Amino acid sequence: MDAGCCEKLITPTKDVKNGGMAADTDYMEKALAEQLEYCEKMLEMEARLDLVVAMLEEIINELSTPKTWLSEEKRSTLLERAKISYYRAKTLLYLAETTRGTKF
Repeated sequence: MDAGCCEKLITPTKDVKNGGMAADTDYMEKALAEQLEYCEKMLEMEARLDLVVAMLEEIINELSTPKTWLSEEKRSTLLERAKISYYRAKTLLYLAETTRGTKF
């Protein structure tokens, strides 16, 4: 996941010949879940928060509209996790910026 962490989210393309995208559906769901897990791990370590915020913004934008290739239940669950992680990352970034140079 580290090598492709900065890539844009992949959106499925419909295979016109076969009339469906079942194989892409599983891949897309796994890719979104992987990217979200990566962000959550980085949050635990409080590392690369600026990158995490950017990735989470993309994930939230991707999941904000209903997808034909993702069930509504799964979409809303992933979206909720992404939003929680996003606000946590923004809070940690803010704290890091305001306490920079402060002696305790």
